[in-house]
Amino acid sequence: AEAVFSGIVYDTGRFSFSNTRGRDFEIAALLMPYGVDPAKITEKMFFENDPLALKIVGKGLANMESYFDNQVNVIYIPLEDMQKSDSSEIEILANYSVAIRNGRVGMFIREIKKDYHKVSLRAKGEINVNAVAKAFDGGGHRKAAGCRIEGPKDEVVNKLLAEIKKQL
Repeated sequence: AEAVFSGIVYDTGRFSFSNTRGRDFEIAALLMPYGVDPAKITEKMFFENDPLALKIVGKGLANMESYFDNQVNVIYIPLEDMQKSDSSEIEILANYSVAIRNGRVGMFIREIKKDYHKVSLRAKGEINVNAVAKAFDGGGHRKAAGCRIEGPKDEVVNKLLAEIKKQL
């Protein structure tokens, strides 16, 4: 029951994503009699972080770049920092990349090996980041998608910005 509840909480962004439905709440409520403790689960999932991972998150936020009048925001983590942390502990940067006032598209780009990048795209409004990801053989859905791109940082960012500009 805890595993199912944890999956629902994570997949719905703590019940905040636009694709969250009443059925998600119903299923979560049905799990309560089986000993599910929402506070304990969400604390463990979202508020027990490795100190080094939080420092990398802070570094990513401090170095965020904005384009097209802050409509597109990019958080980049180089390979040397990626090797210091469990990547799952800094994945929150994908959501932070779009959590900017007037931001429409966020990109979290991390170098997973020399000149090879994993990209997570997030969107608000009507932007379809799945179309952007598909241009690079990736996928997902309208609000969250991803892909992998080879090349140096600046080249990767410029390719993605050119594709996103088509959506703006």
